[in-house]
Amino acid sequence: MARVPGKRPSLADVRELCRLHVSQREMAAVWRTSLRNIEEWLGDPEFKEAVEHGEGEGKRSLRRAQLDAAMAGDRVMLIWMGKQLLGQKEPEQRLEHSGRGGGAIAYQDMDQNDRKRRLDELVQRRSASGELMTDKKRQAAAGRKMVEEQAGKQVKVA
Repeated sequence: MARVPGKRPSLADVRELCRLHVSQREMAAVWRTSLRNIEEWLGDPEFKEAVEHGEGEGKRSLRRAQLDAAMAGDRVMLIWMGKQLLGQKEPEQRLEHSGRGGGAIAYQDMDQNDRKRRLDELVQRRSASGELMTDKKRQAAAGRKMVEEQAGKQVKVA
């Protein structure tokens, strides 16, 4: 990319830089010109179209990288893209609630005492049904697996 101070860059250079979504201030720094020149150049339809085209290419590249990460199994990216592109959302968790009139209320809408009481009820119920023990066993197995994986990595490195 040619960097002649104050000289208007080629449209190819504009597209290339705008793929990175640089600010006008950054453009001015790269091309060694003033913000006033950048603003003036943006008044030219060809220059403006080159900026928009470059930004569009940058967005497509980023979207492709996100999709590739999601398709490779990145759980966070799968969830995020599902929310962004498919309109998916977390279901609002509603719990039966014994305080102030009963009925269903969202957990985050409960006051601190009601949350603690509800959590204690759930723990007691799960403990009585044996679910809590299953969870502890599952957590212990996951911990053992993690330790084994870490030990395996250390052996490979050594």
